[in-house]
Formats: sequence, C-alpha cells, structure tokens
Amino acid sequence: MSTTITFPDPASVSDLRTFLTRAARVDDTAVRLVLAGGVLALYTAALSPRGLMDRGFTVLGLRTMRAASETDLDIVVPVRGVLDRLATPDTSSGESLDLVLPDQRVGTVWAGISPPRSGWLPVGEVPAAALADATRSGVAEVADSVPTAAGDHIVHSVRQGVWARPIAGRDDLPAGAAFAADAYGFIPDGAESVPIFASGSWVRLSPRRGHVLARRSAL
Repeated sequence: MSTTITFPDPASVSDLRTFLTRAARVDDTAVRLVLAGGVLALYTAALSPRGLMDRGFTVLGLRTMRAASETDLDIVVPVRGVLDRLATPDTSSGESLDLVLPDQRVGTVWAGISPPRSGWLPVGEVPAAALADATRSGVAEVADSVPTAAGDHIVHSVRQGVWARPIAGRDDLPAGAAFAADAYGFIPDGAESVPIFASGSWVRLSPRRGHVLARRSAL
C-alpha cells in the first residue's frame, strides 16, 4: 500500500524539491523520511563509512518541515524516486499537496544510525567563512588527489581522508560537515556564525536553513 504525505502549501513542496535536488548531487541512493507529530524530518548522507574498520565520519544532512499523513512513519526510499513524484504533485485536495512516496524501500548502513533528538548542548560557533574555506580547499584537494579513472574504493578512501580532518580551530568538527553544509545550501551568506551543538558522539551544525550531523564511526 502506497504511503502519502500531505504538505500544507506549494512552498513546502518547493523546499522539499530543492533540498533533495541538492542531496542527489552528493548521493542519490536514499533519503530517510521520519514523520511524527506533523513534522517531517528528511535525512540524507553526504559521507558514510564502509565496513566495520572504516574510521571515517558519518555526515548527514537534515531538513525539517510541516507535513501530515494518516500515521507517523519512518521509511527509507530512493531520492530519485521522490524527485520523480515531486515533478507532478497531486493538487486535487486544494491548497494542500499530496505526495505519494515510492513503494521501493532502500537498505543503507547510515539510515540505521539515528542521531539523538534531544540532549544537544551548545559548544560554540564557527564563522560561515571558515566553513566555505574548508569546503573550497577540501574539494580542490580531492580533485588533485584522485587518479584518473580511479575505482570507487580509491575515491571513497581519498574523500574520507580529506573530509575527516578537523576544521581549523575545531578538533571536534570534521571538514566533511562544512562540505555537507555547502552541498545542501545551508551555509549562510555574509559574516554570520553558525552555532555548534554536541550530544554524545555526535556534533551538529545548525544554520538557519537546515542541520548537518556528524559522528565518527566506532571500531
């Protein structure tokens, strides 16, 4: 049986489409949708380890918005499948819009790692300019370090090596968090600073447009 999510207005659907379009450029494998109490949380992966001995970070993007369905849900579906449905949303209900989710379910390691929903404590701020600088230098290093026609394993190893390094002045914040914030369009313009929160093994960037959550894999 298909699952339907109802959004209150076209702006919410446009917001969803923009976020998933950006996410698909990073990794179009899957999106985790968690709906509870009228709030839809969308998780996508910018970086994720492979295997038990991979010491890299899991870096997730999180966007929340108002939405509704007959029951709460927590499912993982293909990003492209949702984008295809968003191309022709159902407006028969009037001002609200109904999105019928793909029937296909996706299994991913990162989707089984649930960041905490509470217990976050403020641990400082980072200038938006520092996030932008870390992204630019990291992208350039990855491009220079990946050999021509490199296999997927080599590309993954290089990317994890670059993005696992801490941002200057923040040993608890991997450069991959800056990469994700940029990729998802979360980095604010100008001289604004972005608050940082921590909960257990997780660290979170929380600019106004969304959240980036990072956790180092345990061996």
